[in-house]
Amino acid sequence: DSLAHQYGCEVWSERHWQIVENFAKTAVSNGINMLLTPLLTPPLDTNPGKERLTTQLLGITVENGEYSFDFTLVDRWIDMCDRVGIKYFEICHLFTQWGAFHAPKVVAYVDGVEKRIFGWDTDATSPEYIHFLRSMLTEFIAHMKSRGDDRRCFFHISDEPLEAHLESYKKARAVVADLLEGYKIIDACSHVEYYLEGIITNPIPANDMTTPFLENNVPDLWTYYCCIKRKKV
Repeated sequence: DSLAHQYGCEVWSERHWQIVENFAKTAVSNGINMLLTPLLTPPLDTNPGKERLTTQLLGITVENGEYSFDFTLVDRWIDMCDRVGIKYFEICHLFTQWGAFHAPKVVAYVDGVEKRIFGWDTDATSPEYIHFLRSMLTEFIAHMKSRGDDRRCFFHISDEPLEAHLESYKKARAVVADLLEGYKIIDACSHVEYYLEGIITNPIPANDMTTPFLENNVPDLWTYYCCIKRKKV
């Protein structure tokens, strides 16, 4: 979405695809081997009630309360990644940041009209969103298996849950835990309680919050760094 804003082009226009591929190619040349994949518009760093520019790759149609999915743009994304040397797909977060309380923005065609069907006004564990999410993940994993690419996927629940969000995160994760059994679930998480309670098995703390995770011998520990970590790190 930032590239579409910066270069003044329509999302998933031919110009946008070329720009994204150029950046992905540059990322690979600098050692990156995984790319955040906007199956849905990523609900990252988005204030409650606000939304990012729609970048959802997944085509969604709703008829009589049931969902059908078009993977055309998803396949084009994978083909692009293959061309430039991306090995893994980081599937965007399934719930909002800072507690997993809500659904991300989801756009679909309903009776032939494109509209937002989920967002900040949707509770994370509402029956409507659970039905959609389980339908979507089931179809997506089946599609990726048919391509032979499902094991290239890493999944997210919610970004940087705080200690106070243990219960809401746990409830959100339970919605999809059985469908994602055997797949890597990775989340930025700087509170070691999530690991100690077995809620997040692959936590990724910020690089100034790694000490408790190192002290608890988290295997294959990753860390993350970003512009906010600019002082005393």
